[in-house]
Amino acid sequence: MKDKKRTITDILSDYQTLPEYLDRELVDVNQVSLFGDYPLHVAAVRGSVEDIKILVDHGANINAKGEYDYTALHHAAEQGHADAVKALMEKGADPNLTDVNGCTPLEIALLLDKNDQTGEYKKIIEELKRQQT
Repeated sequence: MKDKKRTITDILSDYQTLPEYLDRELVDVNQVSLFGDYPLHVAAVRGSVEDIKILVDHGANINAKGEYDYTALHHAAEQGHADAVKALMEKGADPNLTDVNGCTPLEIALLLDKNDQTGEYKKIIEELKRQQT
């Protein structure tokens, strides 16, 4: 038997329980949290490729900047989620956008790669270099 596929309602209901959304009803894929982030940023931090695809397919702004001017791509790169980085790139994320410190997702991954034991940052770096103009 196949697992039930998550819906946009499932995702928003799940994210509604997070502290950054507790004071407000989460009803829109582009709704900002208390911290200035968006549901797509949560999906990127979690590395949830399924949630990323569903949110973008339902109109989430893939290049929205949140806290510290991080995009979902910055979050996925920082957290070491290579599959999420790839999914975001396939959906049209801009790898050249910078955070408040002027760093691109690639630059963040390069910094974190120095201590990586898993090889995930190398995959992220390869993907971002392939896509960066």
